[in-house]
Amino acid sequence: MKESTRLALRHPILFLETATRLLIMDILVRCLSLKYLAKKCSEFRDSPDDFERTERIFRFLTIFERYLPGPSCLRSSLVLFWMMSKGTLRIGILRNSKSIEAHAWVEKQERVYSISQGHQKYESLMQFEK
Repeated sequence: MKESTRLALRHPILFLETATRLLIMDILVRCLSLKYLAKKCSEFRDSPDDFERTERIFRFLTIFERYLPGPSCLRSSLVLFWMMSKGTLRIGILRNSKSIEAHAWVEKQERVYSISQGHQKYESLMQFEK
């Protein structure tokens, strides 16, 4: 049995809650402004600060993002930020000579939660605290 399957079976409520919120966020990022969503997520205090719970949620998000179309870092970062009691949501850009790329990630204490690698090369333009 895969490790991800075992994790889901050990924490089925958290697994379903994370999946549901990810699908909701997928719709909301298409309809509402980033500032509004980030503000609402920062106002929501979901649970006591728990490192293991945050790690599980992030693990579930990385699994789910493999199967969802489109850019993933924004919706996953917003969901993680929504489900955390404390943390910082960061939105950054990378300026190339030909284009501008954007990336979103969440920081909690010294840990960085980023669906894709390389968040260090992005210049943080916006941040939302919880």
